[in-house]
Amino acid sequence: MQILDWSVISGNLKLFLIISLVGLWLSAVVFRIAIRLFNALLVRGRHAQELVLEPTVINGIGIVLVCIVTNFMIIVVAYQFTSNSLATIESAEPYFPYIWTAFGVLGSIVLSALLSLLLPARFKHAFGVLFCSYLPSVLAGIASFLVCYFVVSNVLT
Repeated sequence: MQILDWSVISGNLKLFLIISLVGLWLSAVVFRIAIRLFNALLVRGRHAQELVLEPTVINGIGIVLVCIVTNFMIIVVAYQFTSNSLATIESAEPYFPYIWTAFGVLGSIVLSALLSLLLPARFKHAFGVLFCSYLPSVLAGIASFLVCYFVVSNVLT
């Protein structure tokens, strides 16, 4: 018995499924690396009982998927709040970046609470793991900016 009949699924959907699975797997690997990084930073002068347990890759994929869905729901609520509730107040528009920043902080708190339940870990340790998981994204963003900058500057000159 086949679970998935590939002949029925279109090419674009196949590509989407494959890319999504590879992306989830890579995100789980980055998440596990973030836990290792946090544990390496935490272990200095601490006891081994305070370390965050590293999940398996399959559990990491599940945790990443739950965090993606939660983050998406927070973004939808923030968008609905800024587009519907405050759109009628014209004087509120300059404050939208601050409102989005507040939702970002709220999202970090919600994701940390969620991670503290899923890992299991203390809230402050889950917040540290979340912060360490942002570091590869920031480094990848800086690297892609530098590559694009040098490519564009060489093309234009």
